[in-house]
This record gives sequence, structure tokens and C-alpha cells, in this order.
Amino acid sequence: MLRVCFLLLYVSSVVAWSYKEQDKWSEKHPTCGSVQRQSPIAFNTNEAFLKITLTIKYSNYADPHNARINNNGHGIDIRLLGSGVKPTISGGPLPEGDTYQFDNVHIHWGLTDDLGSEHMVNNRHFSAEIHAVHYNTKYPNATEAFGFPDGIAVVTTFYRTNSSKLFLGLQNISIATPPLSKSYFNLNNFKLADLFGGLGYLKRGFYTYVGSLTTPPCAEAVTWIIYTTPIDHNVPKPQSYLIALD
Repeated sequence: MLRVCFLLLYVSSVVAWSYKEQDKWSEKHPTCGSVQRQSPIAFNTNEAFLKITLTIKYSNYADPHNARINNNGHGIDIRLLGSGVKPTISGGPLPEGDTYQFDNVHIHWGLTDDLGSEHMVNNRHFSAEIHAVHYNTKYPNATEAFGFPDGIAVVTTFYRTNSSKLFLGLQNISIATPPLSKSYFNLNNFKLADLFGGLGYLKRGFYTYVGSLTTPPCAEAVTWIIYTTPIDHNVPKPQSYLIALD
């Protein structure tokens, strides 16, 4: 039975993330100082509201694509190349009849394994957190969708360091991560589902809440879909990312 839990924001608290001068973000981006629906949050799974009837439809998640891994100065993100059919999600906690198209996926690492993830589950951080960002196709692109409360959906899970576990989905990305001397690398046969350990993982129960982007402009436009079972890996953190955070 699929277990879906809704997170209640009144039992959650905002979690600090590891970029410099985050306390000044609201000076240029006032929404970052909002207390309405800002992310990330800390949540307790025992205090979530359970609903078992929601099923998310994942389309084209296991299809191979040509992609580009970008070093954007504060992390790495992956975007698909070309005009082919993109992965989409629909159903579940998303508005009925709406489809959300994949825009990019990025991974949040920390300087230490216990401070990598942005969200905190049952008072615990993980070594990394992956965000697969999608935008509502009733808007022309993700940037436009940021301005609407139903604009963005982010599929999330956590990575946990385990020296005995080889996780090829992350291993392949780590190998292709561009060094500081290069801004991007191209990647063939990239499958979005691989970063989640395959489509089977995405059939598990999940937690969901409405929140925001976790970095400026902190747009309160995101439906978060969070799988809390961590994926074990033994992949070193990309050094280009850690140096950029320093």
C-alpha cells in the first residue's frame, strides 16, 4: 500500500542552509524573509497527516537523454539537451489535470556528511539532497512559473554516505562533474530515474508540503515531494562544489 504523508507546516521549522550571507538574501529578494511557506523545513514523520490514495505518474523518467552537467559557481546542475520529449510528472499532490515538465536536477552537498541536506527529517540531516525541478506546463518555462503558487514541483530524496555501497546513478554523475577549470561537461544516455535508484524507488510512499525555492528568489511556488528513505553511496563529494562553497 502506498503511503503518502502531508507535512503540517505549523510543526516544522526553517532549516539553515550553508551558503554565505544567507541572512542578507531578503535585502534583494524580500520573499526570502517571508514566514508563510518558506523552504527548507525540519519535519517529524510522526506528526504528518497520512493519506494513502495519491499516486504520482512519472513519464519518460527512465528514457535516455543527452544532458549537460553545469558548474554554476555554487554547485552543479544537470539539464537536458535538445528538443526531445522531456520527463514529466502528474497526479499525486499536484493540481488535477496539470502536468509538470522536468527543467533541471541539482544536488546539495555539505562540507560534512551530517550537514549536506537542506531538509531535516526527524532531527537528522543527510550527506546530500537531490532536487529534480519541474514546472507546470501551463506556464511557458520555469522562470515564469516561479511567479505562481502552483508553478513548480520538486521531487526530492536524500543520499547517505556508506563506504560499502556503490551507487552507479551518482557514480556516473561524479565522474562527469566538471572541474573548476571547465564550466560544463556533456553526458550521454542520462536517465533521470537513475539518480533515484530506478523507477521502483519512486513507487514508495512520500511526504509532501507546499513551500518555496530554497535559494533566491525564494519563490513560494513549490510543491515538494519528498522520499525519505536515503540512498546509500560511496561517492566522494565533487570538489568543484565544495571549493565553490568555501
